[in-house]
Amino acid sequence: MEYLALYRKYRPKELDEVVGQSEIKKILASSIQNGTITHAYLFSGPRGTGKTTMAKILAKMVNCESPVNGNACNKCQSCLNILNSNDVIEIDAASNNGVDEIRDLREKANLVPTNSKYKVYIIDEVHMLTTQAFNALLKTLEEPPKHVIFVLATTEYYRIPLTITSRCQKFQFNKISNNDIVERLKKISVLEKIDIDDDALMEIAKISDGGMRDSINFLDQLRSFNGGKITLNDVYDVCGNVSSQEIVTLFVNIYNNNAEEIVDFFEKMDLNGKNYGKFFEDVISFMKDVVLIKREVNSKYIKSSIDDVKKIANLFTLDNVFNIIDFINNLMGRLSSVSRQSVIVIANFLLMMDRINSSYQAENLNDDIKKIHDNENEKFIKFTSSKKENSANLTDNHNLKDDKVVVDSNDLIPKISVKNKEIIINNTFAVASKIIKNNLQSKFSMISDYLTDKKFTSIVGTLIDTTIEVAGDNYLILSAKSDLIVDKIYSNYRLCNEFFKMLFDNEYNFVVINNDEWNKYRDEYIKNIRSGKKYELKELNDNNLIQELVSDSEPTIVDKLFDLVGEDNVEFK
Repeated sequence: MEYLALYRKYRPKELDEVVGQSEIKKILASSIQNGTITHAYLFSGPRGTGKTTMAKILAKMVNCESPVNGNACNKCQSCLNILNSNDVIEIDAASNNGVDEIRDLREKANLVPTNSKYKVYIIDEVHMLTTQAFNALLKTLEEPPKHVIFVLATTEYYRIPLTITSRCQKFQFNKISNNDIVERLKKISVLEKIDIDDDALMEIAKISDGGMRDSINFLDQLRSFNGGKITLNDVYDVCGNVSSQEIVTLFVNIYNNNAEEIVDFFEKMDLNGKNYGKFFEDVISFMKDVVLIKREVNSKYIKSSIDDVKKIANLFTLDNVFNIIDFINNLMGRLSSVSRQSVIVIANFLLMMDRINSSYQAENLNDDIKKIHDNENEKFIKFTSSKKENSANLTDNHNLKDDKVVVDSNDLIPKISVKNKEIIINNTFAVASKIIKNNLQSKFSMISDYLTDKKFTSIVGTLIDTTIEVAGDNYLILSAKSDLIVDKIYSNYRLCNEFFKMLFDNEYNFVVINNDEWNKYRDEYIKNIRSGKKYELKELNDNNLIQELVSDSEPTIVDKLFDLVGEDNVEFK
């Protein structure tokens, strides 16, 4: 016997078998029972929610010789033969969308039914009809023969002219709930002797997004994939989705600033042919659940595992979660025009990691400053007593200047001093060379190849969002989209310098400024050149280039520490 797909084998044949759509079933049954059958119905809603199935059941109901409470009896000659008779005509408007097809329909509609009370026309995907076809249908739909009923079905209600919708009874089909889908799949699994986990059934329901046909079809596919017990991992393998546990692991690595694991995650995802669009949809859905948890919304609205969602909710602030959602949404929009999607995804996720962790560093540093001012006996980073007799305990009268503060310079976010910054910018303009700039830009365009380099992956992920604006002998100006990127590069200045030396085969004194600041410098440069001003090389204090961490006009943590404990008692390591 020829194999019949499960979604066709288990298509509902009577009203009570239809899953969901309880209001629509009630109205249709009542109209049959009360004899208030109209001449045209419009069924609209997402795919796989029962529109065409309900239309066929309606055709059986209106022609049933002995209806029971509005439902078809399924025993009379009409019920047994109706779907195979010439009195139920199903038309696919996607392939029969012209005016000629509708004119042919109008002519045949005048013919009386062969064996039934009503001739029922089911026009599927009716929104695909042309404007001329809709116009041809309009008069027949307004005043059809008494023996004709039209059932129009569509997934895109908004594309149907108002002149058509106003002549129909409209029914909106809703997505079927995950629980209803799972219950239906369980019944089919029992009948078909399919051994499948409940978790796998729920994941199928989620993937199907409210469509019963898609879920049954997917179950059929899984049965062919695995002849034994179907597990949750089988579902992920077949559909190409990423599990919520993997999403949790990814964002834990983002929180822990673990660039290598992030790169490895996307390398495996690319190797396994996972779909980035579906992955991003799953991540946004997961992050939506994180927002609901943080907002203390009722857990019934959360689709992901509560435990998994709480793990991430405990790591990130609400602002960061919103930023992640916005970041991924923007990334989805850009990927469609990119050929090497994996490279762009890796680079952007590393950038997102840097931004998130930079924001946490800033918050932590601000908190530490506050602690110092609130209580001078609080240790800031790490205190090493310079006097053994005072190393065990700090008394109420203890002076912090008796202790030495050891500061890890990597924890700071440095900036080149205003003086050195201006000198580098001046000198870059003085030695600017288009040839050198083009040469550096050619090499700089290949930095994504270093995303998998364990040493440079973090800084490369940040540098991808910068642009070489001016270059000359030993000098370089880069612009960045935001101050966050600028701060991140300055906090890794030595590593960045080392990377440039390796990439460009030369050492460069460089500055990074945001786009707005660059525009001001560029306009000033153009103005000076036009007025005949020449830029002369100035001497740069190389020894203090990195140690002058802050602008001359803005005190920072280092200044505050100097004031608090004395400059001699601060040791950089």
